Amino acid sequence: MTKSIMRAAIYARVSQDVQRDNYSIPTQIAACQKYAKEKGYGIVGAQHVDPETGRDTKARPDTIPAYVDDHSGTELLRPSVLTMLEYLRTEGADAVIVLSLDRLARDPYIRQTLEREIEATGARVLYVQGSYAETPEGEIHKDLDGAFAKWENLKRAERSVRGKIGKAQRGLFVVGAAPYGYDLDKSTKGGLRVNEETAAVVRRVFTMYAEDEQTIRGIVRILNAEGIASARGYTWTNASLHKLLRSETYAGRAFYNKRTTLDVGDGITQAKRRKVVNRDPSEVIPIAVTSIVDGVTFERVQRKLDFNREAIRQRARRFYLLSGMVFCAKCGRRYTVQTEPARNGRDWEARQYRHRQSDGHCADHMISARKLEPPIWSGIVKVLLDPAELARGHEASLAAQREKLAQAREHLDTLRRNLTRLDKRQAGLVRIYADGDISRAEYLAQRTELDRERGELAAQIQAIEEQLAALPSEGDLESLQAFGEDIRGVFAAGDIPDETRREILQKMNVRIVISEDHTTATVSGIFQAFDCCLLSKS
Repeated sequence: MTKSIMRAAIYARVSQDVQRDNYSIPTQIAACQKYAKEKGYGIVGAQHVDPETGRDTKARPDTIPAYVDDHSGTELLRPSVLTMLEYLRTEGADAVIVLSLDRLARDPYIRQTLEREIEATGARVLYVQGSYAETPEGEIHKDLDGAFAKWENLKRAERSVRGKIGKAQRGLFVVGAAPYGYDLDKSTKGGLRVNEETAAVVRRVFTMYAEDEQTIRGIVRILNAEGIASARGYTWTNASLHKLLRSETYAGRAFYNKRTTLDVGDGITQAKRRKVVNRDPSEVIPIAVTSIVDGVTFERVQRKLDFNREAIRQRARRFYLLSGMVFCAKCGRRYTVQTEPARNGRDWEARQYRHRQSDGHCADHMISARKLEPPIWSGIVKVLLDPAELARGHEASLAAQREKLAQAREHLDTLRRNLTRLDKRQAGLVRIYADGDISRAEYLAQRTELDRERGELAAQIQAIEEQLAALPSEGDLESLQAFGEDIRGVFAAGDIPDETRREILQKMNVRIVISEDHTTATVSGIFQAFDCCLLSKS
């Protein structure tokens, strides 16, 4: 009788997309392949990567099944993790092979949650670097290795920051790649040497904006039409050009440590909202570099940018019923809004929802507000006038929320168990201090660390509990039905003000997705999704 081959999936991770090109993923996968061969596992999976580049690709004879994420190890719900779990539940496997603990997750609580999710499918997690017995002692061994990896990562980050500060204090440019218009060169002023080819583009851009009365959008069109690539080799966008015009580096003043990014977790997925803030001026390190633009031109551009920004703020805002709710089915990017002034014989302003390649969208497309808003609102009215439809939509929303928060509940259980473990450790610490086995200084140091960990766990637990408390309930359905009755009363009273209509759409969590051929809009929210025909392409 032929012995069946055990099946294993490979999981690998880097923190950012740009790290996909630094050979980390190919080396992780190669090590996992070698381990699988030694242990007698066949590699399976629904996703494939190129073994040389580590990039996702279609299945071919020369590719390798592997699940790869370019997300932080502190995030729980990563795309490839979710896809892998779905594969394990439907197709099954005996194991998931990961290079090391920190590749699955840096945070020990998130790692434990993911391990339990994987084990619930019948697979076990195997680490190439580290042999852990399936015993309480083995779990403690993992915890110690994970804690040390987390500590080492923090120390490495600290050393990196100290090195960068030292370099900036010596008057050398620090951060990453050289700005557009320069090349890195330690032997030149500030560590930046002027690249005459790209510097000429910088000077031209400043001149066009300051003297030729060109707009940012107009300059972007000119540069892209001439095939002039941006710093990263892509097409120019309004945002990238605005950033160039605001950069003081071109006037000979570079800075290090001027801004910092604050990460705010959402309490469940550990995904980060990023907020850039200015540091205290005392922390900023100035670096003198060779200027590309003269000071008079630079200041003239800044004054014009400031004037235009203030003019935009003071300009009367046009009303858009669906602003922020319209998305592209192909690239997932949100449509922006734009008002075209009356001209060419048209005596009315044209309000539009726009998709632009120059803004990083997948294609150029425009939908008139007069064409999009009426059918969407008409469909919403039909939903609101049908109490049974509201009930069906609530149930569908409830099912989707339950599925989305399943892992959050598992994570919450893990956090609570670890909080209990910390309580026991704290009680043990008090006991050995009372017995005189450690000094007061040692006791206070360990107590401070335990209090810090307890505080972090308590904050995470509270955030998740608040999210779970927001799950739709029967009481919510009653409120929703009452809301529907109120709205039907408003309909009966006559015309509904624009702001009231928008408030209704926001309360119903409306999201509109435009099809790739631009002929259909799919409308979803706390109701059964429906399609609206947009009649003709535009």
